[in-house]
Amino acid sequence: MGNFPVRPVSAPVLLPLFVALLLLGAGAWLAGRRTAPPHAPPSPARAAADAGASPAEAAPRITDSAELTRLRAENARLREQLDAAFATLIETSDSLDATRSALDRLRRPLELDLSSSTLRANLSPGEGVVTGGHRLPDGRRLFALVATDARADGAVDVAGRFFAVPEELVSALGLQTLVTEAANTLQHGEVWVREELESVATRLEQTPSARLLATGGAALRAGEPGEVTLPTGTDGPPLTLGVNFDYDARRNLDLELRVESPAPAPSETTPTAAISSATTTEK
Repeated sequence: MGNFPVRPVSAPVLLPLFVALLLLGAGAWLAGRRTAPPHAPPSPARAAADAGASPAEAAPRITDSAELTRLRAENARLREQLDAAFATLIETSDSLDATRSALDRLRRPLELDLSSSTLRANLSPGEGVVTGGHRLPDGRRLFALVATDARADGAVDVAGRFFAVPEELVSALGLQTLVTEAANTLQHGEVWVREELESVATRLEQTPSARLLATGGAALRAGEPGEVTLPTGTDGPPLTLGVNFDYDARRNLDLELRVESPAPAPSETTPTAAISSATTTEK
C-alpha cells in the first residue's frame, strides 16, 4: 500500500470547534438552573420575626377595635333617641287628632242644621243620664236615656235609647225640667238611678203615641272617646251619641256626653234661645 500524506490540523480549523463546544456547555448549564418564583413565601425566620412584633406595631389594630365599639354604642344611643322621638310624635299626633275631632264636633251645630246637648256629669257605674228635650221636626220632643255598667276589665258598657215623646206625656213622665226650645244646650241633663231609667223606658215603649227612635250600645275604655252606633232605619232621623269618661279617685265615672239630633222647623225655634245652659241635677 502506498503511504498517504498526513495533513496537519491548522489552528484556524480548531478555533471554531472549541467555540462551539464552549457554547453548547454553557447552554446546558443554563437549562439546568430553576428560576425562583416572583413571589416566594416568607421564610420561617421572617414569620417568626413577624410573630414577635412589638406592642407598638400592633397598637393600630387595638385602636380600630375600640373605635368600632364606640361607634356601635353611639349608634345604639342615637337609635334609642330616635325611637323615643317617634313615640312622642305618635302621642302628639293622637292628641291633636282627638282635639281636632272634639272641635269639629263642637262646630257641627254651627255648620249643620242640628240640635245638640252637651253635658258632663259624675255618676257611679250603673247610674245613667237623661238629656234632650229638643223639639223634633214632627213636633214631639227627643229624650235620650243613657245607662252605664262597669265591666271586669275596666271598660264601661254604655247603652243609649232615644225616644220621641209627645208633648202631653212629658210632664206625666217627670221630664218637664228638661224641656228646652234652644237649638244647642250645655249642662242640660239629669243623673238617674237604673230603676228610674228602666221605669220610664218601659212606659214609653208601652205608649202608642211615643216612638223608640234608636237604641245602641258600646263598650268604651277610660280616656278613649267613642260613639255609640244608633241605627235608626231608613225613615228615622239621624242621631249621634258621643261618650267619653274617666275614673275619678272614688272609681266613679266622670262622664262627658253629647247628643245630636235634627233641628226642628225654623218657625218652631225661638231666635233668642240659640244656646241654653242649665246645671245638671241628680234625680
